[in-house]
Amino acid sequence: MGEGILGHQGSSGRGFLSNEKELIHSLLERFIQNHPHEYAKELQGISRVLNMNVGDVTLLNMYFDTFFFGTHIMVEDTEGRIFHGRNLDVNSKTSIRDLTIDVEFVKKGKIAYTGTTFVGYVGLWTGQSPYKFTISGNARGHMNWLDYLTSFLAKGFPDSWLIRDTLSEANHFINAYVKLTKTPLLNNAYFMLAGTRDGVVITRDKFKTIFVSYLDPFKKPWYLVQTQCDSYSKSCRTYPRRAATTKALIAIKKGQKKLSTSNMHKILTSFPVFNESTVYTTIMTAEYPHLYQTWIKSKDHHDSESDVVHGEE
Repeated sequence: MGEGILGHQGSSGRGFLSNEKELIHSLLERFIQNHPHEYAKELQGISRVLNMNVGDVTLLNMYFDTFFFGTHIMVEDTEGRIFHGRNLDVNSKTSIRDLTIDVEFVKKGKIAYTGTTFVGYVGLWTGQSPYKFTISGNARGHMNWLDYLTSFLAKGFPDSWLIRDTLSEANHFINAYVKLTKTPLLNNAYFMLAGTRDGVVITRDKFKTIFVSYLDPFKKPWYLVQTQCDSYSKSCRTYPRRAATTKALIAIKKGQKKLSTSNMHKILTSFPVFNESTVYTTIMTAEYPHLYQTWIKSKDHHDSESDVVHGEE
């Protein structure tokens, strides 16, 4: 898999030459061995378990960081309960559906946070800190993955690492909001953050927050939708997946009074929200953490529940 990336995704669209492969491997190995963050140590451990070069494992992590997209929905019912759902789509021909897992990160015998990720991948784009908040995110726009890799080697902080760090360290919705809006990124991104009574969509570039949308159940709309476009842009209103999601939310019989995880699942698994690029669907709510559930899209376009893995923090 790593050789496939190195062999077919050069900076100018051509394959890498052998000396370029060796240089990338050397740089990544040296960088990971000296990186202070614990996630770098995890990459080393993954490479040993999979019997792969740590440079390839790191490269795979960086590569996919620039290809994750999707649809995000946040709604609040008349009782004040917030439901958060997302589809993760991959803009790549490489299939990773079979690698999808839910992971429960345990501290001192208790679940500290839960996330949906992939075998061999240390970051998170979807996760929940029980009774505190939930987060989903994806890349904003397209970035040359080699530029992303260069920024990483300059000791940048990957966007997916930030989500995982926020789930691990933030003890309140406000702390999570500050972390997601203030931390420099390697790539432009969208973050949907839902608390037990608050919700926002954060539009980011690498160095600052561009725009924040707030969930307000007392005004219209009583929901937030984020797809692969800036929500404040007029052209975004007609973006196919956004338009279809909004229409489906409005069509829920009795609206806010009848919100449920089954409503959310139905919307997120309807075309074009659920499409050929979709890898998984996750629905979660911080107030009721036991409801966290992920469905993996199969080759025949049906979905099945993901496996759950327990990890000690």
